[in-house]
Amino acid sequence: MNPRFAVPALVIIGVIAIGGCAGQEQDLPLDDSAVPDSSEIIFVPYQYLYDGYAGYGYDVSFCEPMPRPGPTCGGIEPATNPIGGSPPYSFSVGYGAGVLPPGMRMNLNGVLEGTPTLAGNYDFEICARDGAGNSDCNTFSLRVREPLYLTVYWAGDGSGAIGWNTALGNSTCAETTGGLGDYKCAVPVAYDSYIYLVPEADEISEFAGWSGACSGAGICNISMTEDTDVAGRFDLAGEIAGTTPDTTGGSSAQAGNLDVTIDSASLTKCNVVQGGWDDGMRYYTVAASGTATGGDSDRTTSLNIGILETRNGETTSYGTDTLDCGVWTWTNQDGYTYPYCYRAIGQPETTTWTVAGKGAGSNMEHMIGVSARVNGYENGESSYDREERDAGTC
Repeated sequence: MNPRFAVPALVIIGVIAIGGCAGQEQDLPLDDSAVPDSSEIIFVPYQYLYDGYAGYGYDVSFCEPMPRPGPTCGGIEPATNPIGGSPPYSFSVGYGAGVLPPGMRMNLNGVLEGTPTLAGNYDFEICARDGAGNSDCNTFSLRVREPLYLTVYWAGDGSGAIGWNTALGNSTCAETTGGLGDYKCAVPVAYDSYIYLVPEADEISEFAGWSGACSGAGICNISMTEDTDVAGRFDLAGEIAGTTPDTTGGSSAQAGNLDVTIDSASLTKCNVVQGGWDDGMRYYTVAASGTATGGDSDRTTSLNIGILETRNGETTSYGTDTLDCGVWTWTNQDGYTYPYCYRAIGQPETTTWTVAGKGAGSNMEHMIGVSARVNGYENGESSYDREERDAGTC
């Protein structure tokens, strides 16, 4: 897998606690000796509300237990908070000081939800009301933070994947030039969360180590209290490079010509779905063919093919469905973004290839393309030849 087009695998190894989560039981200052009068409603306040993050969904229930979808709390299932009065109960924002964070709403059944849009500290009043019109109100505080960003870079001439164990939402991944690497992902994470990153090289590469926030070549552990950058380097494995030829006999120490061409690339199908939950989604199929020259016969090289989708100014890659490498060997990467062609020592230097892939894009127009790359070594240093070609607009 070429790191420049690798879609990072999300490695879920554990769940990180960041001070609470939607729907979890909150700590309540309950007084077990307090037995309400049957005509009195008692709404016991939470000791805290877990932090929200601007731009990311938030929900918490003031009704215990968490109510079923519907307009009230404590209707079908008895409530343990509020209690007393004449159930069922309903909730609303009170007239006390403060307002809800912008983007949030209070539902009648006691669920506060939405996507806060502005960071800050918010105080507001929530009132529980029973069926007879009796109410009890409490003031709450909710802190909305800006997310922190862990920026993960890929570097080197090998390929692989880097996975992280948690994130607030979707990561933004794109090619880059300069800096710590040629490909990066900006990962939104919670403040004071504990992130660990796991590298995994593909079959023809090895993980060479970390730079930036981590060092060494093992798992990278980061405690997030500020925006952080980290880079992982993948190199082609030493045994894949082949032995250095005996130059005394006149043989070349170079890998020979590394050359790849895309002779054709076409968008063979682009269907736009009308109606239903995926209204406007664009489903496409791409076909391409070309030639590749992978260096002299005493070197092992590889041919990577990727289907590209560019939308909102960002390019990602999607898997191929079929890949014919001609006289070279096709290798299935078992869940990686796409397979590659593997040219072992002694195989013919040149092959023709064909590929077909498909994917589903957004409901806006986007460019579909193909990327092809040959990897090899020259004088002990890695080198490559790469070409991209547009297949059409879907």
